Amino acid sequence: MVRLVFVHGVSTRRGPTYDAAVAARHRRFRRDSFPGRTVTFFDPYWGEFGVGQSEFATIPDSDRPDPDWLTALTLARGSQQLLTRAKQDPAGVIAALGVLCADLAIRENDPALEALGDAISNLFVHAPQMQMPLLLARCSNDLDLMEHLTGMALAAQGLRTADEAAAGYAEMLLSETLIQLARHLSAPVGVFTGDVLHYMRCGAARRGTRAAVYRSLVEAGRSAADGPLVLIGYSLGAVILYELLADETVVRQIEAETGRPFRVDLLLTVGAPLGLFREINMVPAAPAGMCGPNGLVRSWLNTYARYDLLGFRCRPVFPAAADFEIDLDAGIVNAHTSYFLHRGFYRRLRAHLPETVSAD
Repeated sequence: MVRLVFVHGVSTRRGPTYDAAVAARHRRFRRDSFPGRTVTFFDPYWGEFGVGQSEFATIPDSDRPDPDWLTALTLARGSQQLLTRAKQDPAGVIAALGVLCADLAIRENDPALEALGDAISNLFVHAPQMQMPLLLARCSNDLDLMEHLTGMALAAQGLRTADEAAAGYAEMLLSETLIQLARHLSAPVGVFTGDVLHYMRCGAARRGTRAAVYRSLVEAGRSAADGPLVLIGYSLGAVILYELLADETVVRQIEAETGRPFRVDLLLTVGAPLGLFREINMVPAAPAGMCGPNGLVRSWLNTYARYDLLGFRCRPVFPAAADFEIDLDAGIVNAHTSYFLHRGFYRRLRAHLPETVSAD
C-alpha cells in the first residue's frame, strides 16, 4: 500500500471546486502513477490560514463568470491561433486541450468532460502520424479544428453519432481557450504573494498551517508501516513540508507519536519556490544526513515547468534533489496551475519513481 500525503499550494480554498479537484487528483494518481496499487491519501488543508480574499479588493475573483460579450467576441473572430499552433506542434496542442478539459470538468462537475479530456490526450498516441496533417489541411479556423478533434475523441470513446455533442464541446473549449488567453496574472500572483507573506510573517497562520500538515504526517506514519510513504508538496506546500522535515525536533515528535521511525521513501516537490527560498536564506539548509538511502528522505524529486514563474530548480542548493522539467504545453498564465490536470505529469512521475516506491 502506498501512503501519499499531498500538501496543496497557495490560493486554495474549500468549496465544491476544491472537493472536485481533490477527487480528480486521486483518480489520476491511482490510474496513471500507481496503477494496480492500493493508495491511501492524506490531504491536509491549510487554506483557512491563508490570506483572506477580502484583503485584496483590487483583485478580481478568478472564478467569476466571464461576460457574454467576451465569449461572443472570441467565437466570432474565426481565429486561427490554435490552428497555427497545431501545425507547428500538434502533440502540444492536443495535450493542452486535455488539460483544459480536465480543468473544466472540475469546475463544471462534469465526468463526461473528464473522459473527453482523457480521450483527447490519447489521440496523438493512437492516431496514425499522417492523420494529423490531413486533418489540419481540412480546417480553416480554430472552431473547425476543435470540432474535428472533439469528434475524433468522442468516436474513440465509442460514440459514433456524436456530431452535435462534438460541436457543443468544441464551442465550449474554444471559448474557454481564448478567454484564458485574455486573462492577466494579477489575481494568481497577488494571492500567491499574499499567502506566502501570510505564512512567512504571521505567527498564528504559520502555526496553524504547520499543525495541519503535521497531523497528516502523524496519521500517515501510523498507517501501514510496511508500505512506502510518498510526500508531495505543491507550490508553497513544498516549502511547508520541507521546513517540517528539516526540523529535527518535529521529526522526533512524529516518531514519539507514531511509536516507530519516520522515513520518507519519496519527497516530490512540484512547481515550488523552495530552491529560490533557500538561495535567499528564507529557509534553512538541509541537516546533514537528512537525504539519502539511510536518511529521513530516501529520494527527492523536484519538477517544474519552463513557463511556471513560481517553480524553481532545487539541485543547485539541495544537492540531494533530482530536478526534472516537464513540458505542460502551458504558457505563463496557466503553467503553475496545470501540473495536476496534465495526464503526462502523472505518467512522468511513474517513470521517475524510485525502486523503493515503484516495487510491488
